[in-house]
Amino acid sequence: MKSASMVRQSLPISLLIITLVMLPACAPLDWIKKQFGKEEVSTHQSKSTEPENKSAKKASMNENEVLISMDGKPVVTRANLEEDYRQVVEERPELKGLEPYVKANLLQGLVTQTIVDAYVKEHNIHNSDTYKKDLENMIGRLTRVLNVKYFREAFPVEVKEADIKEYYEKNKETFPDLILERGGVETMAVSFDKEDAAKAFVEKAKATPKDFEKLAQAANKNTFRDFKFVNAQTPEVDPAIKNAISDLKKFPHIQMVKAANNTYWVFDATSKKESKYRPFDEQVKEGLRQYMIQEKQMKIMEDEMAKLKEKYKIEVNASALNQDVQTQVDFEEAMGLADQTAQAAVDADNGAAQAAQVA
Repeated sequence: MKSASMVRQSLPISLLIITLVMLPACAPLDWIKKQFGKEEVSTHQSKSTEPENKSAKKASMNENEVLISMDGKPVVTRANLEEDYRQVVEERPELKGLEPYVKANLLQGLVTQTIVDAYVKEHNIHNSDTYKKDLENMIGRLTRVLNVKYFREAFPVEVKEADIKEYYEKNKETFPDLILERGGVETMAVSFDKEDAAKAFVEKAKATPKDFEKLAQAANKNTFRDFKFVNAQTPEVDPAIKNAISDLKKFPHIQMVKAANNTYWVFDATSKKESKYRPFDEQVKEGLRQYMIQEKQMKIMEDEMAKLKEKYKIEVNASALNQDVQTQVDFEEAMGLADQTAQAAVDADNGAAQAAQVA
C-alpha cells in the first residue's frame, strides 16, 4: 500500500488523467478551452457540474455542501469532489484504501486551480496574444493525444487466460523479474588453437574427470575459464558451448566444440541446477496480461499503419531531411507522444502546486 506522501506526489498525474482522458470524447477540449480563455474561465468542470453550475447554486442553500467558495459564491461542492474522487479510483483502484488522503489532495488541487483561474481572469491574461498562441498549440497537441488514444481503442485486444499461462511457461526464463534463482549447468572450459591438441586433451580429461581443472590449468592456463553455472542468458560464454550443454541429461560430461573464431573449446559440465521462478499468481498473471496486450496491440498497429499508409497514399520525402529513404519511424515511439505530452503538462501542474504550497 502506498504511503500518504507517495499519494501526494502522484495525485497531479491522476488529476491530469481525469481531465484529459476520462471525460467524454470532446470534453477535454471543451475543458481546456474554458480553462485557457476560449470561453469564460471556469474554476471547476466535471461530470457532476450541471449547465450554469446548477449544482453549486443548489449547494448554496446548504453551507455544509459547499467546499470552496469565492467572494461568497459556491465554486466547488461536495458532489464535485465526490465525482472527481470516483474518477480517480476508477483510474487507479489501489487508491481506494486512502480515501481521506486522496480527497484532501484533490481539494487542495482545486483550491490552487480556483486561485490560478481567478488571477488569470482578473488580469485578462487569457486574452493576450501569447496566451492564445499557447492555447492553440496545446489544443493541437491534446487533439493528437486523443486521436492516438481513440485510434488504439478502435482495435481492441483480448488475451485468453490459457494463453497467459502458456506464455508464462514458454517465456519465464526471459523475464528477469520472474526469476527467483537462475539455474544452469556448472561448467569449466579451456580452449586450444589446434584441433589435435583439443582432442588429445579430451582423452586425457576423460581418463580422470575429477582432475579436469588441474589438467586444464596445466594445458593452457591463459584460456582456462570457470564459468560457474551457464544458461542461455549467461554472457561471455561462447554460443558453441551454450548449445552443446543445453540438452545434456547426464553429468559429468566432457566434450570438444568448435567456436566461431576457429578455436576449440573443451568443457566439463559437472552438474545441473534448475531455475526457480515466481509462482503464477494473480499479480504475475495480470502483469503478463498487460504485456501481452501491449505486444499484440503493437503488432496490430504496425499492420494497420501499413494498410492505412497505402490507403491514404502517404508519401515521406525522407531525402529532404538527408535521411535514408528506407528509414521507418518506430510506431511505438510515435505512441509515446501521448506520454510525453502528458508529462509536460504534469510538470507544469506540479510547479504550480508547489508554488501554492510554499505560499
